[in-house]
Amino acid sequence: MTSGSMTNVLNARWGPIGSMHSLPPPRSKCLYGLPSGGPSAFMPQGYICIDCARTVTQVIRGRCAGCRPAADKERHAKHGHGTGRMTPARREHQAFITSSAWRKLRKVVLARDGHQCTRCGSTKSLTVHHLIPVRTDPSLALEMDNCVTLCRSCHGRVEGGRS
Repeated sequence: MTSGSMTNVLNARWGPIGSMHSLPPPRSKCLYGLPSGGPSAFMPQGYICIDCARTVTQVIRGRCAGCRPAADKERHAKHGHGTGRMTPARREHQAFITSSAWRKLRKVVLARDGHQCTRCGSTKSLTVHHLIPVRTDPSLALEMDNCVTLCRSCHGRVEGGRS
């Protein structure tokens, strides 16, 4: 497709470039609080709430002040935030990382690796990473051969799958 035909496709949908119809029609339901108002998008007249579709002057996470509390409450309940209670998995993890056996093993692994990241050599913000995750095989949680020292940055890359 040549650039000329691409321009014709764009113009057929929205109108000639520079005309009033070169932008999407005004008052379209925009996600995440994008400005509505068509051609005056640089000076928005309001935002559209993704729940109630009202035009308002301010949105947070795409919702107006009337819809936001209910959405936040639902999100917090789903993830266990703000309830004052830990999920069972979080409680189990907390008990493990505060155990004396883990604290001793962590010190031994840090000393074994010379108190530096085994990937980049950094000596700041060190963590001890399980090569085989505890949730996969809990029997390897306190095995020294299953642990390696990583800095926070490398640990995030490894945990996120971005080796």
